[in-house]
Amino acid sequence: VASALLLFVVACAAPAQTPVVSGLSNPLSASSAPGSPDILYVAQKGGAVRSVNVRTGAVGGNLFTLTAANVGLSTAGEGGLLGLAFHPEFQTN
Repeated sequence: VASALLLFVVACAAPAQTPVVSGLSNPLSASSAPGSPDILYVAQKGGAVRSVNVRTGAVGGNLFTLTAANVGLSTAGEGGLLGLAFHPEFQTN
């Protein structure tokens, strides 16, 4: 029984994590826009959306921020800006 438990623990070891970018605050999702595979748009829990150049790792400033005042965003508990979606014709509209 002890050897089976040891195998289970080894099999469930956490994968190594390697930071690839810094300077973000509670990032929850990242999406690329159609036609722009080199830029990720990162949604942060507090409502800010920032861009990240995937080739260089450079983080851009806040593109825009959603707040309780302008859209009723609540960051309490599991709330916040949880993701992004882009229109398929994002480049042209």
